[in-house]
Amino acid sequence: MRKYRRLTRKDRIAIEKGLEQGKSQTQMAEELGVHKSSISREIKRNKALHGPYRWRGAQAKANCMKRENLTRHKRKIEGPLEELVMAFLKKRLSPVQISGRLKLESAKWSISHETIYNWIYKVAPAFKSCLRWKSRRRQRRGVRRRRGLHKYPRRLIDQRPEAANQRLEPGHWERDLLEGQRGGPALLVLQDRFTRIVIIKKVNSKHCDHINQVTAEALRSHLVLSMTNDNGIEFGHYEQLEKLLKARVFYCHAYTSWERGSIENANGLLRQYFPKRTDFKKVDEQTLKRAQDELNHRPKKILGFRSPTEVHEGKKIRMIRSEKYYQSQLHQREQREFEEEMIREIGYYLKLTKDVYVALDP
Repeated sequence: MRKYRRLTRKDRIAIEKGLEQGKSQTQMAEELGVHKSSISREIKRNKALHGPYRWRGAQAKANCMKRENLTRHKRKIEGPLEELVMAFLKKRLSPVQISGRLKLESAKWSISHETIYNWIYKVAPAFKSCLRWKSRRRQRRGVRRRRGLHKYPRRLIDQRPEAANQRLEPGHWERDLLEGQRGGPALLVLQDRFTRIVIIKKVNSKHCDHINQVTAEALRSHLVLSMTNDNGIEFGHYEQLEKLLKARVFYCHAYTSWERGSIENANGLLRQYFPKRTDFKKVDEQTLKRAQDELNHRPKKILGFRSPTEVHEGKKIRMIRSEKYYQSQLHQREQREFEEEMIREIGYYLKLTKDVYVALDP
């Protein structure tokens, strides 16, 4: 018994040639490895209204029928809502953040994050690359020890005030270094524990004096009550930084990254923009500013799906546009897909100009 399969474009070309050569449907079925009723149905369904069977028209009809079958069953995410989800995924928002932001702004739509995940995996797998982990499994990594300040006197996190531990007020900062290509520039990442606002600065040297100077310049216009960092050698000479900031500096315990969970999470988000071994010599300030703005305008579950900018500035920002806007985006995308399909199938597409269809080359 033959295994069922759908007819392809090559099969339809072979059917057209077979009909021109006067072959029977049984002969064409044996050559293509399908049942003769498949050939009969194909000719009956997809032949031209007036004229013989042509493979281009048959393929176009088959594609339209395939789209109709896909859209026959109503999905929860379609139309303008689909455009909204796609736009937010391209901005690297997670399904949880998209769902929470829709509820926060009391938008017309209300969907769960599981619905968005199911839509990605079943309908739009191309958007897996927009997810933070890109559906990869966790990899086991080797441990690379680096030089630290373990032997030097320093003020540990145990002495940090309770307002900083409980995130009760702004002004308590964390900092870390995001390394790129070995031996090249790095990124100094600063984050407020209360508002989660992020500041990113490129540093060409990892010497502690340079790092402290860049930190003080970045925080010149911000309230600073304390600073917390790890025990890396690049965060030494803390007395110098305390004089510049007029605030105390605290160090986490060795190998306890969870004591600086906020900055570690920020580093993970930045890796979406700058993967490991990125050469920061080729990254300009405009690119860094764009990544910083996207992180600061990204809604967070811990903030009730408000963005750090909203919490920092104390004002509400509307992120979701009108249904009419997403409807227009949907129409434009469908038009582009139609033109690309016509170019792929017949080499050109037809455009209506003053009630006349004109063939345009790609």
